Amino acid sequence: SGHAPSVLYGFACLFVIGFLWGSLGGLGTALPATLERERLTQLLAPSYAVFVAWILQAILMEIGEQDEAVLVRDYGQAAAHFLQTLNYNWYDTDWVATLSAAGALLLFAAIRRRFDWATCFLLVLAAGWWIGFTLLTTALGMRMTPNRGDSWAGVLGMVAAAFIWLISCRMYAVAWSTLVAGLIGGLGFSGAAFIQLLELTSGYKTNWHSVLEQTYGFINGVGIGIAMVYLARRTPRVTDAQEERPWTDTFCVLFVLLGITWLNIRKNLPSMWLKEKTIPEEMYGLSATTWFTLAYLLLALAVVVPLLWHRRVRRIAIVPDSWLGKGQMLFLVFLWWIIVGNLSRYLPFNPLRMITEGTIHLNACLLTLLTLLLPTVAWGVPYGGVWDWPRTLKRTLMLGGAACALVILLEFAVTRVVWGDKFSGHGMRHIRFGPDSTAGKYKP
Repeated sequence: SGHAPSVLYGFACLFVIGFLWGSLGGLGTALPATLERERLTQLLAPSYAVFVAWILQAILMEIGEQDEAVLVRDYGQAAAHFLQTLNYNWYDTDWVATLSAAGALLLFAAIRRRFDWATCFLLVLAAGWWIGFTLLTTALGMRMTPNRGDSWAGVLGMVAAAFIWLISCRMYAVAWSTLVAGLIGGLGFSGAAFIQLLELTSGYKTNWHSVLEQTYGFINGVGIGIAMVYLARRTPRVTDAQEERPWTDTFCVLFVLLGITWLNIRKNLPSMWLKEKTIPEEMYGLSATTWFTLAYLLLALAVVVPLLWHRRVRRIAIVPDSWLGKGQMLFLVFLWWIIVGNLSRYLPFNPLRMITEGTIHLNACLLTLLTLLLPTVAWGVPYGGVWDWPRTLKRTLMLGGAACALVILLEFAVTRVVWGDKFSGHGMRHIRFGPDSTAGKYKP
């Protein structure tokens, strides 16, 4: 923006957001790398209880978007008020999703008549979100970049709750991975914006926002990679006893290959395919959405039947015997499924998309080579002794925090040298402080 306090504040806030994204990625990746199968698979049932609650929430919120008179006529006054409340814009946060997640977990525990480790962990995350949001935004009035949403406050509370829970459970290795991925993720987001500001001086016209996203994604990946390499050499091997919830293997493969891909690729229909008239809205009396759903159901059948056949009838030759082979196959199939789905979003292809889809394709090819050539069964040789994780965690927090603060100040200083009081000309000019502030007031 050319406004010095806003520039420094911007880099600092980008670090916070990047830290939150990166830390949760590190947490999610470190759990299956360190937990034994018995405890890891405990996470599945309560997690899917939350997903079911979110599906119901989405349906109810969609109904609640109807006119109030229609809602009162069809559902009554009380139900209409409840449905409209779900769409209440509370600082543009995900408060309904967090509340429904907590409700689903409590109902799940009540049905089972017990609280296991996994259910308690997820409840702690939900509670942390509410404490962070309630304290920082609603009580103290801290708004990062109005009129943008303030879910950051809730997520900050959630990450803090995760650290407290992990340390109390003596899961120091997971806590360390969460911290490292967060620190590198924070530097990645602020650093990617800094690199973008330097690139803008070239005057070259391209999709600079996509460059920012992909640069940040690359740095985030480096953070996860560093954490996993460190864990692989300093933690004991986990066991994969097949007798512990064997259904989870098949179910997770189906969730990744069918659930995640469907959730993402279906968005191509309204946002691009129909909008750009790539496909007709109706064929042979059926809508494009119906055809897409039918096609995906057939595809699901082609995936589900062989997997069940492999587990219950006889082994299918294409499925590898080793866990490494299974992991490579699952990752590569999922990778190229998403790559092709994303590319189909931008058909007919515009040459300007080369900076985005072209780079994504190049990265996917590189990932394919690394996935097939780099790992070996004996690659991760665990540390022979007992690693001092509490000491490592403290040193990483102190040294990493100091280093990140210095990097943010360096980014600010160089940006001031390069741009001074001049607006970079990219996007909108945002000023956070002073009489010329562009920060708007919250409107419910």
